Amino acid sequence: MWTPLVSGHVPPFIRGKSKFDNWLVHEVIEGGYREVIDGSEAIVAVHVDHAYRHADPNVQEKISPAQNHDGQGTSFWQKDKSSNWQIFHNINLALTAGTYRNQQGTTLHAPWKLALCYETTSTMPCILKRLRPGVCPCEHNSFAMHTQNDPKGTQVKTQSGATSTIIRCGTVSHDDIDTYKVRALTPQGQTPVFGLPFTLQTLLPIVARNNHVIVTGVSYNYRDMLMNFVCNLRRLKLYDSLIIAVWDEKMYEFGFQMGLPVFLYTSDVSFDMNTDMTYGSKAFKRVTKLKSQVILQILRLGYDVTWTDTDIVWFQNVLPTLAEMRADFVVQSNAPISEEAANGPLRINSGFYRIRSTPQTVEAMEQIVMHSAASTLTEQPSFYMVLCGTRDGLYKAGLRHCEYPGPEDDPFEEPLFVEFLNRTEFPNGAMGDWETVLRNTIGNRKNLYILHNNWIRGMKNKIERLIDQKLWFYDRNKRTCSYASHPNIKLDWAVEADAEE
Repeated sequence: MWTPLVSGHVPPFIRGKSKFDNWLVHEVIEGGYREVIDGSEAIVAVHVDHAYRHADPNVQEKISPAQNHDGQGTSFWQKDKSSNWQIFHNINLALTAGTYRNQQGTTLHAPWKLALCYETTSTMPCILKRLRPGVCPCEHNSFAMHTQNDPKGTQVKTQSGATSTIIRCGTVSHDDIDTYKVRALTPQGQTPVFGLPFTLQTLLPIVARNNHVIVTGVSYNYRDMLMNFVCNLRRLKLYDSLIIAVWDEKMYEFGFQMGLPVFLYTSDVSFDMNTDMTYGSKAFKRVTKLKSQVILQILRLGYDVTWTDTDIVWFQNVLPTLAEMRADFVVQSNAPISEEAANGPLRINSGFYRIRSTPQTVEAMEQIVMHSAASTLTEQPSFYMVLCGTRDGLYKAGLRHCEYPGPEDDPFEEPLFVEFLNRTEFPNGAMGDWETVLRNTIGNRKNLYILHNNWIRGMKNKIERLIDQKLWFYDRNKRTCSYASHPNIKLDWAVEADAEE
């Protein structure tokens, strides 16, 4: 039987960026599933003397234990601790997950220790039980490496005038949750610290690949669907180029703690995330309008975009295929299998599209955003009415295209060519039941790029369909991705919102 290391789950710490080791040691001790032994006296631990460019590109010199302070008496680690967002991330996780508090989880907190045996003929170490683990932080020996808990002597004068040395057990840092609280917005009148919070403008240069980004957007109620989508991209080895727009501060905090490239998008559109978010509700309609607003900002900054809803399953890296297409605007069709034309009335699905940044596409997206803002519907009909010409499709060309001529008062020299994606390769939820679609592509998945989990009402039903088809890759309880060939995942948690149809 597998024995866990800790109670609960291990948060997604960034390795090598502080706190992970102390948190893990403390939680293993507290969990009581495994014995923890301090091997400092019996094991020679070697740390390679190296530069710190990986942590701070401005640091050029090697820093040895004897020269670990700058001119102001601040150690490299302490200086980096106040400016590096990755260290901020780890401290936040350490203080919010489990029972860890600052200065716990050191080697001195281990209930057992290896030490040289009293027998002079023995070359083997003995295991000794500490009577008071962690109570005496000045316990040290010549074999132990220097740590924050190293004892330091302070010279003081007694009442008689004599000089005495008081042993102080290292410099104790104070990490409180208020200092390391995740904030989605910089408080008014304050300047950003740690390079936080993330913004669209700061993330784009870091995340973009070949001037292109994958973008999605969610509220906190949709966090499980987002995590399944992220796990699926990682399964396909698409580790980067994703940016996540979040609609509420609670989702920003969750996304940041999960190590995701999130930014809070603020808009003049007002709504309460705690209100009814079911499909068709006023709040739901308002939220959908935020997606095109985000895309417009990115296009104006000169980046190409692939927008994808989180309820879309990617079966392969679709980006090279999309990049090869001639049209600057390619979009999924929402037409059911019974309709011959992919570009029938209102058949654009705004849940998946790729758009290049050009003056024409920026103008087209501006028109979509304005049309959507004046509409009482979701944003999706606005895509068709603008790009294909009203509900009747005045700009349709053939069965899979529309040619948008531009605004009436300032038409384009050449129309914007809009291409509807092949419904066999990019099927929506109305292309037949999922079992049939997946069965027909088994052994020939190279022709199946994505599958949209739409045309179904309710978030719970969406998740159940993904689980039934073994397309759910997120373990909610452990907050980790799971890629077992025969997953045993059950929908045993409350689903807080319905999803779009």
